Amino acid sequence: MPGVRVTAIHVATKTSYTASTTASGDFTVPALPVGNYQMRVENTGFKTEVVNDIVVAAGATVRLDVALELGATQQTVEVATNAQACSRHGPRVTEVSTGW
Repeated sequence: MPGVRVTAIHVATKTSYTASTTASGDFTVPALPVGNYQMRVENTGFKTEVVNDIVVAAGATVRLDVALELGATQQTVEVATNAQACSRHGPRVTEVSTGW
């Protein structure tokens, strides 16, 4: 699956390294410092998969096979207010539209 976000988080330093999968589903995170990692695999419409205790040694190649499960789509609603449109004297109807 292409375009999946893969994040390697170095456990000791909390430094994160990000990559995206290719059309064949492969990814490479080059030049990772030696250590213990948590891997997060995320894609829209799928549950985030977290794999712990991935050990990266000097000069090593680590293979990580993850199957993503369909998950609930998240929706974000952002509400912004305009200070000029707010009344400090209580609610007031300025326009009524019946749609008729």
